[in-house]
Amino acid sequence: MRQRTKSFLFVLMFLGSSLLFGQNQKFSSPVRFDSKWDWDGLLRRSNNPQTKDNIKKLREIVSIDEARFILDQLSRLSEPERIKELSRIEKDQSEWGGGFYGVIPDYFADPDSIPVPDNWDNLIGAALYLSQIRKKNLEIVSNPAFHYRLRFTGQAFPKTKDFRPPKNWHLEIDLSVIEKLLNLFEQNRISMEQAQSVARDPIILEMLKHRRSLGYVPEPLPDSSDMAQFIFNAGSREPVKMIWKWLNPWNYFCLSDVYLNRREFAGFLSALKANRQNLERHILGQIAPYLSDDVSFNDRLGFAVNWGIRSWATEKMLGSNLVQFKDDYPTMLRTLTHETFHRFQLLICPADPSRVSEKPKEFEDLVSYDFPSEEDRKFYQALSYIMLEGSATYVGGIDSDWQADKLMAEGKLLLRMIFNTLYDRHNFTEYDSLINKGLKSNGPFYALGYVMSKTIVEKEGPKELGLLLKKGSLGFFGKYVDLVSESGESQLIFDSDLVEKIKTMGKE
Repeated sequence: MRQRTKSFLFVLMFLGSSLLFGQNQKFSSPVRFDSKWDWDGLLRRSNNPQTKDNIKKLREIVSIDEARFILDQLSRLSEPERIKELSRIEKDQSEWGGGFYGVIPDYFADPDSIPVPDNWDNLIGAALYLSQIRKKNLEIVSNPAFHYRLRFTGQAFPKTKDFRPPKNWHLEIDLSVIEKLLNLFEQNRISMEQAQSVARDPIILEMLKHRRSLGYVPEPLPDSSDMAQFIFNAGSREPVKMIWKWLNPWNYFCLSDVYLNRREFAGFLSALKANRQNLERHILGQIAPYLSDDVSFNDRLGFAVNWGIRSWATEKMLGSNLVQFKDDYPTMLRTLTHETFHRFQLLICPADPSRVSEKPKEFEDLVSYDFPSEEDRKFYQALSYIMLEGSATYVGGIDSDWQADKLMAEGKLLLRMIFNTLYDRHNFTEYDSLINKGLKSNGPFYALGYVMSKTIVEKEGPKELGLLLKKGSLGFFGKYVDLVSESGESQLIFDSDLVEKIKTMGKE
């Protein structure tokens, strides 16, 4: 990451442990360095008590390599005032659809608040200021709620079963977008035309289409021209843009992460390419026990970079955000199997006849049925989401830390609340809030459907799960209710009025 470069105003560099310049001096001529400096040498050459204190604070929050990086980049600014361009970059990123909607603060709204590294003491002060912001960002990014892995694990691709899929099952793993990005980022300079070419790749276009179709992601929403801006700027080696990338791996739509860790991503890509067939077979092999091979399946799974969304699906293809899990292979395999199983659900689960058309079914078709009452339509939607997400979670597998039983109890309570909200208060606004709570971040409805799927498979065998998916959510819930009623396991049983409603709807 750190390069031997010329400095146009001033530079913090050592020859052995000696500084090549004095403190509190402005520099106008290039200075070279021949070896890496250390913390002790930095402290010895600083006479200002405040600067010494800032160095000690800096040492507490960044590694020596990170300190060398940020001081090197600051020293390479052609003019110290250019550090204020961080304010414009922050604003541009949001306008291109790459903002964080308050999750990450706008640190640089006031450009005059950014310390200008125009002398030795201010150089150290600016490095500390930026390092403190980076520390806050990394704390936010690493919050478990975001399911974002900061670093590569270094593990090898796992051994997978040698499953031979049915001849009418085909899954193509497409790594071309990541390869194009890495090739660009290896260049010393990329053109906007090159960035635009990658941004118009069909995988990225489908990713952006899905993002726009969600309905809950705030505007502005990026298009391919915005993606070209992200790619072009993420590939820049200008010091102020290098600093922007260093501050947050989410910057430039997570392309900052790809650029700064491009060596690790290149190794990861090589491992995926070498094991592409194993990956495809593993995913289909996990799904096969639950479905009959009379289903024809032909799909494509493309990897790309997509801030805030781990996976996506459109009529044309399935996609996944490679930067989110990196080489955490267990998480990756679970996620890809889960999402691929959703594609099978589109083939086998029923849809309301009124929604059947020439075009392929979409997920929304599977959770809709034209009951006479709005209450029943909403309740059916909730039941269907529980079945679809829960069964995909069961087939894909779960992390050992995931508290399925606890979340399942919350899911049962939430379904009870939805039932009361719809049939007692007829409050559809509150329903929307409750359904979102159940489905947010592998939440209670995932766990409820997971436990239901697990119960069905343990009592009736894996193929029964696929047969029930063909019957839809009312058949799925009806079978589950019958099974747990016989067992008498109270924690698994729904309230009687809720069960009666499900059975009544199933007769309509």
